[in-house]
Amino acid sequence: MYNITKLSLQYIHSHVQEISAVIEHLPSDKAPGIDGIDNLLIKIIHKCFNNIFPTLFNKCLHLSCFPDSLKIGNIILFQKGGEDQRLASSYRPISLLPTIGKVLEKCMTQRLTYHLESTNSLNDRQHGFREGKSVDTAINELLINIKTARRDGKYVLVLSIDIKGAFDNLQHRAILKTLDASACPTHINRLFHSLLQNRKVTLLTPQGTATKEQKKGCPQGSCSGPALWNLVANEILNQVWPDNVHIQAFADDFVLVIKEDTNKNLVEDTQSAITQFISWCSENELALSTEKTNYILFSKMVRSPKITWNGYKINRVKSFKYLGIHVDDRLKWLEHINKQGEKAIKMQQNLKRIAGGNWGISQIHRWTLNEMVIERMLAHIPNRMTWRWRQQAGQLILQNISNRNQISFEDGEAYIARKDIINIFTNGSKTEHGVRTAFCVLTNDIWAYQWSTKLNDNNTVFQAELTALHEAVIYASHLPNHSTSKIHVDNRASIMASSNSKSTNETARKIFKILLSNPRIKVSWVKAHAGNIGNEIADQLAKDATQHGQPFSHTKLPKPYIKGLLRKRMLEEWQTLWKNGDTGRKIYNIMPSVSLRPTNWIREDVIFFSQHGPFPAYLKIFHLSDNDYCSCGGIGTALHYATECIYTVSWHMRKPAPNFEQEWLKRVANNLFSRQKIRGIIKFISENRYLFRLP
Repeated sequence: MYNITKLSLQYIHSHVQEISAVIEHLPSDKAPGIDGIDNLLIKIIHKCFNNIFPTLFNKCLHLSCFPDSLKIGNIILFQKGGEDQRLASSYRPISLLPTIGKVLEKCMTQRLTYHLESTNSLNDRQHGFREGKSVDTAINELLINIKTARRDGKYVLVLSIDIKGAFDNLQHRAILKTLDASACPTHINRLFHSLLQNRKVTLLTPQGTATKEQKKGCPQGSCSGPALWNLVANEILNQVWPDNVHIQAFADDFVLVIKEDTNKNLVEDTQSAITQFISWCSENELALSTEKTNYILFSKMVRSPKITWNGYKINRVKSFKYLGIHVDDRLKWLEHINKQGEKAIKMQQNLKRIAGGNWGISQIHRWTLNEMVIERMLAHIPNRMTWRWRQQAGQLILQNISNRNQISFEDGEAYIARKDIINIFTNGSKTEHGVRTAFCVLTNDIWAYQWSTKLNDNNTVFQAELTALHEAVIYASHLPNHSTSKIHVDNRASIMASSNSKSTNETARKIFKILLSNPRIKVSWVKAHAGNIGNEIADQLAKDATQHGQPFSHTKLPKPYIKGLLRKRMLEEWQTLWKNGDTGRKIYNIMPSVSLRPTNWIREDVIFFSQHGPFPAYLKIFHLSDNDYCSCGGIGTALHYATECIYTVSWHMRKPAPNFEQEWLKRVANNLFSRQKIRGIIKFISENRYLFRLP
């Protein structure tokens, strides 16, 4: 890249080297502007006549004139994924500009950027479109501010701000105002003034070409858009902010981090910061997308603070996406890992469409796609957690996608007739008589060897199939080195598990290692009970193993069986503790039996049925209230509010007789409609406590 110096800023002329560096880096495959002159043609012209463009651009600089014909944008619309095609906002406009104009604009943008960076005019908290800044620096700065505040015991609120169509709605007069205030060289300032005046865009419609004057927006496709946006955004970053408020940006993605000691002060400071940001938006005629603006709260507060923007409530979320990273309120990154995993699985499925077990693109191309696409996507994570799982995640995806030549899911019956291959057949099954497994060996039409055994009655069919395959590969690995063996398995699940080095099954991993070190051993699937003589003999051997086979003790009991035993014992002990306990008796009367099935109760349900909440009868027990009366005159119990209180009549249910109160509570707890009434009561009491206090 051409080295711009202070002299070139002061010197009005464009140098041949400066223009050559810009033209050299023009991509040859980009679409041309309205004049039809593409980048490849520009490169050829400049190579043959290298004085044409310097002469033209120097004349533009002397006259402070950006020719009107070089700033006409041809608009092409691209539909946004998943958006309603009937809405205009569902399309992203791309402006195809004349290439000659883009070269001149690029030269001026380089000079403007050099001036801003060399004079330290841009705020360090702007991380977008700047040398030495990146997504990593933006994420790291955000995390440092959050973790520092949490370490100091502060409440932390992180507000993610989305400006609606920031680049498209940026007013040209706002750009020119900040450009004048930047003290950039006069010839650059004047040329940008000319660039933004009398600018037009065209759009091809069914009625013909429509042309309009453009007075706002940095066209997507222009070279100067990012630099001009950073110049305007620099105003809000340079404003004086309170010490407990941190603001940063990556282009038009703004984040505010507010730290305070109390909930009340946190809300006040957040609203004050929002007011300051609104003022800047109003000055530049920018609007906020309230649907996409939200906040994360790093604290143990149950109730969300009410944060508003011009009367609109800003939603609290558990996580939000910032620069491709899903930041959650615990900084555990589980949400991000899950989202990236979903994307990786979709990519893997798409890859399988062009790469099967024995067909499709070559193995080298598969590894290249995995390394350049999937692994890089998985590696898009904060630097602080990269070392934990980048390589593991990438390798896991590659293991799942790769299909070794040794393993085939196509029917291997055609190999049985070959005399140069040793065919081995495996089988495993489970019936009321027990679990059994076996394999047999066919060599030159002679049954040379057979093996069978019975497993524990609690073992699974999958374990039986894997045991047979494991013993078969061990047998094949001890054959002479010149012998090629083919193991025929009628269970696809065992083959798939054995092809993955990261399988959770220990036997499958052992099979994988043996196959890896013995490439002459092949494994293929064969259809069961389809008249295949080898498969039928292996099946009969497995049946005979029930009466005559030797017990096999090397196969462990399956995890589901062990988990079932542990679950049963845990529930029994849990039930005993719950039955004989001293606490939670009100809940016990409603739910006497423990269960792993969730109740789907929410906070309001727990408050009502435990009767531990904003009820005078409960508050008096802990001396938080002088009496147990509701303001309506009744005893302030949970049952009172659900059946008698005049303030909660909208949610009333029929009051039960005293001896049927427990049965009534059980029925209410098991009825969703009744629980919804309960939730309405508790929320109403919490939001209107002044109604229920005695004068």
